[in-house]
Amino acid sequence: MATTFYPSKTHWHLSLLKRFVPSQTDPSSRLIYSYHTSTEGFAARLSELELRSLRKFRDVVAIRPDRRLEIHTTYSYKFLGLNPAAQSAWHGMMRKMIKRRLTNVGSPNSIYSVEVVAPEGVKVRVRPRRLVFKHVNQSLRYRVWFISRKRTVIDNMSFAQGHLIWVSSHNGLYRVRSPISVTWAPKKSNGNGHNKNK
Repeated sequence: MATTFYPSKTHWHLSLLKRFVPSQTDPSSRLIYSYHTSTEGFAARLSELELRSLRKFRDVVAIRPDRRLEIHTTYSYKFLGLNPAAQSAWHGMMRKMIKRRLTNVGSPNSIYSVEVVAPEGVKVRVRPRRLVFKHVNQSLRYRVWFISRKRTVIDNMSFAQGHLIWVSSHNGLYRVRSPISVTWAPKKSNGNGHNKNK
């Protein structure tokens, strides 16, 4: 596509859209995204008739429909199969393992790698650290180990916070963050006013 006479590729894409949408329609209301780095093209909302007309345009190389993807970012624990805040309680335990599933809501043949920001005083291990999906909506299982090293005590309660991020290998397009909150029960009294050491 030649862009010589336009200030930017976005202007060129808008001028192209203007040819195929109704005259009373502002083409910028149809343009979703203008690609102008490694890929030349744009994403737009078009009717079937508009799509057929655009497909006949000589400078158009290919057109493909996009699928609506539901990426849980605000409620990222749903994406990871975790309870809200992925909260775990320890009553004197030093090690805990949970099993979870991850569902691919992106593209087929997707690879997700995990990044871990461990809660203070807790070592977190995720296995496997990379999940390879062949299909959309495919679910794969992974495990998370929490190993307690020390306590952070505030108001007689021990807790620590961190998060997991599953990152798509497709230029990091999908990054889903899930918070982790680890809570220990308060130390029990031994009956004479002193806390037992765990």
